[in-house]
Amino acid sequence: DLVHLRDAECVLAALLEAGAVALLDVEAQRWWTPDLFRSEVLAALRPSIRAHVSVRARRGLVEARGLRKVGRPDLRVHRVPAGSEDRAADLCWSLAERLVRGARPGPGLSAGVLRLRPSGAPGHPALEAEWPDPPFPRVRIA
Repeated sequence: DLVHLRDAECVLAALLEAGAVALLDVEAQRWWTPDLFRSEVLAALRPSIRAHVSVRARRGLVEARGLRKVGRPDLRVHRVPAGSEDRAADLCWSLAERLVRGARPGPGLSAGVLRLRPSGAPGHPALEAEWPDPPFPRVRIA
């Protein structure tokens, strides 16, 4: 369950009540103002995934950060061509939802066209995928 995450949100709310002017979510790489934190995080009945995870695109990479807070690896999709970032981000959000709700990262985990594998890079755990090459167009020969 995500009770530990709700407990952490309450601690942060107490810091805001004590006068904090901003919160930095290092895992999701996101700043929160007190009003935004209260309206997006504390108003929800259960922890909101989109409040704790961020999905960002930059130069061929789409990345979901913040999943470590719920004991799941972050996500990285490499070689995303220009114009496909939105689709890759949607796939990351879909997969993040599945992971947070209990899907186990393991062999064969996929999201649409993405086949995920554990990252070999140092640092915190991540699942990675390469954006697939477009299929060759079908050509009719008369």
